[in-house]
Amino acid sequence: MTKTQTSKFSSYNRIINFLSAYASTFTGLVRLLKCLVGFKAALVAL
Repeated sequence: MTKTQTSKFSSYNRIINFLSAYASTFTGLVRLLKCLVGFKAALVAL
């Protein structure tokens, strides 16, 4: 991977870690949690 790709991948992982850490706070936000699952799946596919 290039330096740019590595930094983007790292940023995406930080976003996932943040949202996962505070998932209990977002319990009422079903749409956000659904998007988080989709985001994780897309990142795994990469």
